[in-house]
Order: sequence, then structure tokens, then C-alpha cells
Amino acid sequence: GDMEKRDDSEDMKNTEGEQGLKETDKKTPSKTENAEKNLNEGKDLDTLLHHLYIAHELAVNENKNVWFQRHSEDISNENIIKITLREAYWDLFREQLTQEPPKLDMAFELLAEIKKGLELVMTPNITTLRKQVAEVLDLDLLRTQAEHGAIDVMYYARYITSVISKICAPVRDKTVAQLSKETDIVAIFRGIVEILSLMKCDLLSFSLAAIKPDIMANHLAYERDTFREYINAIGGTLPRTSKWLAKHIRPTISTEDIVCGAYIDILTWGPSDLFPETLFLEEERLRRLNLDYFRLTVSCTILFLSLGLMPQSFHTEDFKQSVKTFILIMIVEAKTDA
Repeated sequence: GDMEKRDDSEDMKNTEGEQGLKETDKKTPSKTENAEKNLNEGKDLDTLLHHLYIAHELAVNENKNVWFQRHSEDISNENIIKITLREAYWDLFREQLTQEPPKLDMAFELLAEIKKGLELVMTPNITTLRKQVAEVLDLDLLRTQAEHGAIDVMYYARYITSVISKICAPVRDKTVAQLSKETDIVAIFRGIVEILSLMKCDLLSFSLAAIKPDIMANHLAYERDTFREYINAIGGTLPRTSKWLAKHIRPTISTEDIVCGAYIDILTWGPSDLFPETLFLEEERLRRLNLDYFRLTVSCTILFLSLGLMPQSFHTEDFKQSVKTFILIMIVEAKTDA
């Protein structure tokens, strides 16, 4: 009898354990489910930020192309490195093509990337050409040809150039015509990559031009609503904004003066200072303004010190202008006061 009770008791425990395990399984998501949830939330947040950024930039910039080209004229160390790497890539591509026999690994990879680029710039209504491109630039065929060293690189270069000539914006016709006359294979592929990059911007510009009137008509409400969604997505609080404003709160100061003082304070921030959440869309502009303020302060200081050391007879407008120009040239690369 005791044995039967113990067996029954153990069976009940096992049953309870199994039920508890099942309930736990129901209540606690698996690691995979959590990962998928976080991934989806990350994608949603990225999309939200992307939409907010586009709406904001379209509203701020009268010229919709300004923000495409914001970094293109910046001859920074980062861009110099990119240019150097790009040159090295094309040098290596040429080296592979001129080997005996030619090595076609890079040619295959480049054609695969160009195919993706063409698919991006071809609008959905170009069905016949899209189908033809898919057949001619068949990746399985190209891979087989590459493995056997049989890719006719010039044929594909000419074909891609002809496709681009049919779908590019009129503003690119002259460049494509020049590319059609090019005989250097590396120069042709390099030109194709550059034109495809420009065509992506052309297509985006066209799309943005179509939706800009709607965004401009409602951009304040749209930005406000989208920003509210963004705040909710990151937890519903603005700790950096609160801390930023709290530093400037004084009992006798008005709200306007508090905000004004907070913005002026940004002009003296260093590179490591974190911007408030409410200004993340303007951080790049404010960083540039911060740098301009620093250079202006340094320029004025040096100018006043220089004039103080010079006889009064030197204080002509031409001399002041010369000194100012010289100072600006000297500090053009100045980044911080460190």
C-alpha cells in the first residue's frame, strides 16, 4: 500500500512537473522568438527613422538634392581612404583580367552587383527589358563561365551599357554616349558602376519630387506624429533632453531664456557630448555650426591680439582683411580646441 502511494505521489509530481513545464513554455518565449521579435522591432525602428529623416530633410532643404550630396564635397580623411580603396579595387580588377589565363572571380562578382543595380533602377513597368537582363546576366551561367575562364567581359560590358542607355534619365545620355566609345574594359566597368550610382539618385529624386508636395503640406504634423512613434519605440522617455534642459533651469529665468541658453550651450560642446534625443535629426548641422563657432572664436581672438601688437598705422581695412584671410587659412583644418 505504501509503495502504491509513493508511486501515485511520484506520478502526480511528474504530471505537475510536465504541466508546469508546458505552462512555462507557453508563457516564456523561446530565444529564437525573442530574437525574431527584436529583429522585427529593429527593422520597424529603422524604417521609422528613415521616414522621419526623409520628411525632415525635404522640409528643411528647398533643394531636395542637397542631402544626397552633403558628403560628396567633403575632402576628409575618411573620403580619401575610400577613394584609395576604390583605386586599389580597380587596379586589382585590371590585374586579374590581364593575367594569363585571366582570373575572372572579380568579374563575376562585379557583374552580379551590376545586375542588382540594374534591377533597382528599372521601374516595374519595364517588363520585357527586365526579363531580358535576367536571362543575359544569369548568375548560374556566369558562375559556370567564370569557373572555366570563359566570361566574355567586353560583351557583357557593352550589353550593360546599351541597357543603361535605354533606361537612364536624359541628363545621363552624354555620359553614357562617352562610355559607349570607351575601349578600356576597366574604364567601362568603372563608368557603369558610377552611372548606376547616379541613376539610383535620379530615381530617388524623381520619387521624392512626386511626394514632396504632400509632405510639405503636412510635414509638421507628420514629423510630430512620427517622432512620437519613435519616442514610444525607444521607451517613451527623453533622458538626454531632460538632462540638457535641466542644466539651464533657474527660478527667475523664463522658459524662452532656458531654451535659448541650452541651445547656445551646444555651441561649446565637444565631440564626445551626446546630443538630446529631440535634436538627433539636426546633430550633423549643429556639429558643423559648433565647428564654425569654434573657428570664429579663434579667428577673432587671433585678430584682436594681432592688431593689439601692431602700430595704429597698420589698422587699415585692407590690412585687417589680409590678417583675417591668413588666419582663416591657418585654422581651416582646426577641429577642436584639444
